[in-house]
Amino acid sequence: MSNNENIRTNVIEAYNSLLQRTRRACEHHRGDNLVLNRMLRELRTFIDRFVQVCPCKLEPTFWSSKADWSPFQHGHLFTPEEVERCEDSMSLSLSMLVEAREHVPDRSPLPLSTRVRTGRPGRPRVHVDPTLLARSMEVRSNFVGLATEFKCSSRTLRRIALAAQLVEPGAPVISYDWDEEGNLYRIHQSSTPRVATLSDQELDDIVGRILAHFPTYGRGSMWGALKSRGYNVPEPRISASIVRVRGVPRPFGRNDRPERKYKTDGPLSSVHHDGQHGTFHEF
Repeated sequence: MSNNENIRTNVIEAYNSLLQRTRRACEHHRGDNLVLNRMLRELRTFIDRFVQVCPCKLEPTFWSSKADWSPFQHGHLFTPEEVERCEDSMSLSLSMLVEAREHVPDRSPLPLSTRVRTGRPGRPRVHVDPTLLARSMEVRSNFVGLATEFKCSSRTLRRIALAAQLVEPGAPVISYDWDEEGNLYRIHQSSTPRVATLSDQELDDIVGRILAHFPTYGRGSMWGALKSRGYNVPEPRISASIVRVRGVPRPFGRNDRPERKYKTDGPLSSVHHDGQHGTFHEF
């Protein structure tokens, strides 16, 4: 693909992505000045760059540096019909964003949760309609994301969903059972991934290959690199493996710098006494 084709493809993809996000912001964030102002800045920045690429009727905005203009340098990459369609779409998007930003709702939104105060000590109980929660979970099943909308914690939403039988409870972490001889034994079921059963040599080989490409990786980055490869390794083993592969860190390693010998003309010949002159006063 030539350079001109790359430029044309990048402009078209950025244009389509920006229009989709603009339409979504106008539909779902009407009256939200924070989101709409951010989209306005992005759209105006795109208009500035589009004006520099091909000739159009759009006026550059104050977001661009007018001293760096080199307009129409890639105007031959787009047909007049494409430029006209882009002008109309961006002008319409600007007007839609401004209208959505100035939108004032005729009434306040319905509360998704209420606080029930009983007069007893402790925090008030959160009441959420299970039907409303079920419909919300069809759109967004993540309790962390729903907690922001319902103005409560994600654990509270999960507890309400469990009570309404909207979700299945997880397996117990600790359970007990009887064996064939009648002895009671304990069963532990962890919800976290199993720890990798790698030997030190196998772990050092993997860490060495990672450090060959990313020599500045530390314990945290190495943990993420191992996890992305499917290895759940405890951090103490990772630290020990990095030390074995890369060696002891420089401040704690061997100091190969030669020590300078202290040599003066005589005892106390290089001593300077800085007296506190500010403490002496004349009488």
